[in-house]
Amino acid sequence: MHRREISDDGRLAGRASSADRTLSRRAFAAGVAGAAAVTVTGLAAGRTAIAAQGAAAGAKDARGAGSASGAGDASASADAGARAAQAAGATGLPAPAPDPNDMFGVDLNVNVTTIDHYLNLPGVVYRDARMVFDPADWASMNADPDLTTTVEGFSIVPYPYLATLEAIPVANAYAGDTLFTLTWEDEVDYAIADARPNYEESRTILEELFPRDTTILLMCGGGGYAYMTKKLLVFLGWDPDRIYNIGGNWYYQGDHAVRLIERGGAADGSDVFALWRADIPTIDFSRLHPTRG
Repeated sequence: MHRREISDDGRLAGRASSADRTLSRRAFAAGVAGAAAVTVTGLAAGRTAIAAQGAAAGAKDARGAGSASGAGDASASADAGARAAQAAGATGLPAPAPDPNDMFGVDLNVNVTTIDHYLNLPGVVYRDARMVFDPADWASMNADPDLTTTVEGFSIVPYPYLATLEAIPVANAYAGDTLFTLTWEDEVDYAIADARPNYEESRTILEELFPRDTTILLMCGGGGYAYMTKKLLVFLGWDPDRIYNIGGNWYYQGDHAVRLIERGGAADGSDVFALWRADIPTIDFSRLHPTRG
């Protein structure tokens, strides 16, 4: 991957320095703000989710009846939408609805505002894509670099351990070992050109942490790591209609928060790191087998 530096004004230096291919601090912050805005409207959308799901099922039945009578044909996009609604309905979730105006595609219905309605569902896995202690300087954007809280039922599977990070608008991004090396072809839309496994176990680990036969709900701090995770999975063959980006835990105000860092909680005033409260699968790169060639 061609690495890029972050200039003082937040622009990415290197081959992606033109105005139309720049992920600036301002643009990234706008994306994070957009993710937050999605959550504001999300609750109202969540309240109508069951009704919408029923309407989708009814529309599917109507299309079936119309087809039987030779009354008309359903378009490919409508069929895909019906299949997505049907698959989602089996889990109790509304069909995926990524916000087309949000740079991270946070879902309009299932997001950090409404997630309390969709916890502990059968056939659904929940993944928090943040690092427990992220070296990236998110504090410079007034964001928490540590995984201080998560949500009940979410396992911690950091995206930076899965694959190459695209450039982010803060310094000191993780640059260590990853399961996959990615070549990014578009720095704005995070389009992946190639994904190469770095270890013999890379695909197995991904398959077991993100089972293909389940619906996957992704969360991170502001929406970006979750978005990259979805991009990786879809590129490698996962069904995009079974993956939701629910946005950023930084904006979660529900009733199922799990606090992993108790600030000043120790008798001496230091922090208590209650990591035993979360499921954090270990990826020990030192015990994996590098691929050859």
